[in-house]
Amino acid sequence: MSPEFQNGLQALSQEDYEEAIKNFKNDVKNNFNDRTIFYTDYMLGLIYLKKSESDFLGLFTSFNKEDLEKSIIYFNDVVKKNNSGSFNNITYNAYFFLGKSYLLKDNFKEAKKYFQLVIDNRGSYSKKAEELLKSIEQNG
Repeated sequence: MSPEFQNGLQALSQEDYEEAIKNFKNDVKNNFNDRTIFYTDYMLGLIYLKKSESDFLGLFTSFNKEDLEKSIIYFNDVVKKNNSGSFNNITYNAYFFLGKSYLLKDNFKEAKKYFQLVIDNRGSYSKKAEELLKSIEQNG
């Protein structure tokens, strides 16, 4: 675990998202050849998704589109970089959060695609993906 990653985790634990982002981005820049660098992308995706939420009361009522787009970029990077076959659970988690991000953008077709991937591969968010998929089909 690099010092940048550790500093990012420390900042994240203090809910200092800007400092966490800075450290995680430095980790990606300085350690791009590390075989687990995709996990830093995963953390960045989660932070940007969290930052995009403006009002969260069980449902997303509004969100920052720029942060949402960044979360999608980082979750896609996870999928691209995590190709060793050793950490598929992180890929399935990234699929779930991609689905959630597209759902926030009202792109139901993409959201359904990613939720289905989580379900088909029995990812750790399978139950939540099933619930969201069912909700899309009932309301969309």
